[in-house]
Parts: sequence; C-alpha cells; structure tokens
Amino acid sequence: MERDGLKDEVSTKLIPKFDRLIDGDVPAFLVKSAKSFIEEGGTIITARPPIMFQNRYEWMKFEELWRRRYFELDSAGEQQVNLTRAIGLASWEYRAEHVQLDDLIAKFSCGEVRKGKVFKKDSPPLEAAIKTISGRSLEAKEKVRELMAECRLFQELYHPCVVQYYGVCLIAQPNCFIFEYVSHGPLDQFLRANNQTLKRDEMLLMTMSAGWGIEYLHQNSIVHRDIAAKNCLYDRQFVKLAGFARARKTLSYTMKTARKMAVRWMAPETIESFLYTQKSDVYCYGLLIYEIFSAKEPFEGLSNFDAKPFILEGDLNEFPGRTPKKLAEVIKEKMWQTDPEKRANMHQIMLWLQAYSGMELQIVSNANCITATVHQKMDALIGKDVDLNATPNFVEPSPKNPIKKKKEEKRKKKLQEQ
Repeated sequence: MERDGLKDEVSTKLIPKFDRLIDGDVPAFLVKSAKSFIEEGGTIITARPPIMFQNRYEWMKFEELWRRRYFELDSAGEQQVNLTRAIGLASWEYRAEHVQLDDLIAKFSCGEVRKGKVFKKDSPPLEAAIKTISGRSLEAKEKVRELMAECRLFQELYHPCVVQYYGVCLIAQPNCFIFEYVSHGPLDQFLRANNQTLKRDEMLLMTMSAGWGIEYLHQNSIVHRDIAAKNCLYDRQFVKLAGFARARKTLSYTMKTARKMAVRWMAPETIESFLYTQKSDVYCYGLLIYEIFSAKEPFEGLSNFDAKPFILEGDLNEFPGRTPKKLAEVIKEKMWQTDPEKRANMHQIMLWLQAYSGMELQIVSNANCITATVHQKMDALIGKDVDLNATPNFVEPSPKNPIKKKKEEKRKKKLQEQ
C-alpha cells in the first residue's frame, strides 16, 4: 500500500481519456483493483458524491464502501478494488463553493451556459462563462466527455485570440466547465446585430485576430476542424476562437465514421474524403472572413445537399461590395483553391495580411495574466486598396441558385453529347 499522506500541494494533470478520477473534495483517492493492478498497471474508478475519510488512507474494500452508500458507483464491475492513496485538487480544479453561477446565457438539452465567477485563495474573483452539465443520462455523459476533451486542449493554450480555459468543478452536480467570459458573445450574432454600423477597420481587426488565433493553433500542431463565426466569441477588441469539440492535436485527421456535418463550412477534400488538415482550416478561415464582411453564413439559405456541388466545383460565395478588393482576390487565389496543395499555409497568409493591413500583435505575458495590443502602420497596403463597390460594373452578389445550376449542368451535358 502507498502511504503518501494527504498533501494539498499535490499537482495532477488532466487524466487521459482511458482513466477516470474519483471526484473528491479533500481529498480525492486513486482506486485500483487487485487484478488490474498486477496485469494492467491499475485503473481509476469514478465515484460521486465525494468520499470523505477524515485523513484516513488505509486499505478498505470498495464493496464495503458501496454497501454503506458513501457514493454512487460509476464503473467498478465485479472487481475487487481498494483505495490506495490520496491526491489533492489540481490547480485547475475548483470546489463547488468556489464557483458562483449568475445570469443565464444559453440553454442546451442537458445543461446551461451561465455567466458567473470563480474564486481562488489570494486572487481576485475571475469573471467566467460556465458550462454546466446536469444528470447522468447517456447524453450528459457524452457531453462531459466532449468538454473534457476540449479542456485537455485548452489547458495547453494561452493566447489572446483563443478563449482561455480556467478549470472544472466535477465534485458536485451540476458539473461545471469554466472558461473566460467574452463580453459580446458569439461572433455570428454580433455580426448580424451590428451589420449596418460595422466599419472596415473593425472588420479587418476581426479578420486579423481570428487569423492570429488559428496560426497559434497550427504552431501547436492543432487542427481546429470547425472554424466558423458561430464558434468564435468577440469582446470588441479581439475575435477569440472557441468551439474546440472537434479539434485534434495532429497535422492530419481522417474521420472514420460518418456523422451529420455542416457541409457549408467544409473544404472540398473534407466533403469528399473526410480529411482534415491545416490546409482545410485555411479554407475555412476564408469562409470566416466572408462571414465577417457579409454578416451571412456561407451559401445562406441552401441545404447541405444543395451547397455541396457548388463547393466541389469551386463555385463559391461572392464577396459583398464593402469588402476590400485585394483581400477578396487573395482569399479566392490563396485560400479557396479546390486543391489543398495549392493553398497557402496560415503563416504565409498572416505574413501577407500583416503587410496588407499594417496590423501587428504584441503580447506581454507573465504567470498571472496575458495582455495584448495591436499596432497599425500608417503606410499599410490597405490604404491604397478600394472596396469592391468602388470598382467599375460591380453588382452586389445574389444568392446561389441550385435550380439554375442544375439547369446549366443539363445544358452543358446535352452540348457534350451532341
């Protein structure tokens, strides 16, 4: 038996997906079965509510604890299991009394998102967005797994253009996942609400900040896989990437099982072969810029089925008149190529955008916080560019028409057969 004592300062990492952690307050306990301890190196079993032992850490049979109903058994099967050692809460784990839930932001099937605060010793309260998951349904458990996967990625990320992860509270219901609170909420909603009043400089800074965030992910070998305005947040200074449920720490990822997908936000190679790479993120970044300047979704009004042929043939959305001409051209030439090998990478895109916009991000970070400012050169290339509506013969684009496209395809086919 290990007798490590009860150490508040013990630091733990996020448990790998094949392990589980007992949800303890003071303290938590690792649990191992006699069989798996010998053959597999041990397993960790989840138990709720927390087990309280008043500084006791001697061997005790799991079945005895179960009979006494100290907790709800999550997954022990028929194995003989024993408590082996105590561990303290990690720096990213909060006790329930240190999480304050306030105004409701949004609801979903098994939980909510609320504005709130989290409290830590010797630190001021942190304003936070808190996702809560209630109950023990299969849907709730799947959502918890999904959010834990997000947290594993978030824990490694520290950038002003990526939503910051604060931690979790899993020792009581509801389970809480705690993130940075971003004042103006989802970017797509902000764009639609403020479409008529947005200035070009603000839209350009939105473009730049999203790009800085994506470039940072790629520098850390992360493919986001779901870049869209609905998965970004905005605080009137920076766009911050969020929505990491599908993100992967890899350079290339092929989805092995078919699932319902948002085709209108997908690159051609993803539609055809379920392949996600940094180059597919680049393609989707171009779609995000389109959303910023149009305040519309890609192929808005079309179903996934109707949008698919347009995407595969490279017949893409036309930019509205307020889009800078050179920016629209570069997106089409460097980001929306059907062949991913012909697309630029994010570093190349950001080098061009920084020269074009004159905007440079300066970050100062220390152990407690990160601050960022943007400096813009007065002689940037954008000063010599014009918006599309200032070019000769420009007409505001109309929505894509799938019926018209099908008729055109039939006409071409008949001509080929003649």
